[in-house]
Amino acid sequence: ILKMINISKNISDLIKLKICLTNPYKRRLVVPIINNVYEFRDLTRKSDKKCLYESGIKTGEILFKVIVDKSNSIFITEGTKDAMTVAGYGFNACCTFGINISTQQITQILKTGKNKVFIMRDNDEAGFKSNCNTFRSLKKYCDCKIIKYPKGFQYKDPNEIKTKIEFLNLLRYNVEDI
Repeated sequence: ILKMINISKNISDLIKLKICLTNPYKRRLVVPIINNVYEFRDLTRKSDKKCLYESGIKTGEILFKVIVDKSNSIFITEGTKDAMTVAGYGFNACCTFGINISTQQITQILKTGKNKVFIMRDNDEAGFKSNCNTFRSLKKYCDCKIIKYPKGFQYKDPNEIKTKIEFLNLLRYNVEDI
């Protein structure tokens, strides 16, 4: 199942991913976010609906982080699968559960001690705008770079990049300030 969603076993073990075997979330990936907050992702691909639980939690108040090394850098992505994929390639990553970034999430990123931030939203118009907005929000606090997808790049999401070599090639030629 992990291979189907492009998540390495090391990352699965690190963040303690589980598969729910009972209804109402049968065959959903259970992603622990913080404390008693979990994301349930549909693995049947019949629906892209996901939900966060515990009630009252707002996604703008939390940050999903996967810290895999002691480097001073971290990647910001839109979704949990994106962050887990980036971490699987050996880089610290976090996600903001969408294209917006809140002051609470900025504070949580800064508390990681990572002062070099790579912004890697989805490869679409909303992702591009979000890259720019996130850059403006963070540039006064840390060294920020945007991962810019080349024209005609075949993948929409970071989690669709299939190999570490493809990922490293993207970084090698497409990191920039704005």
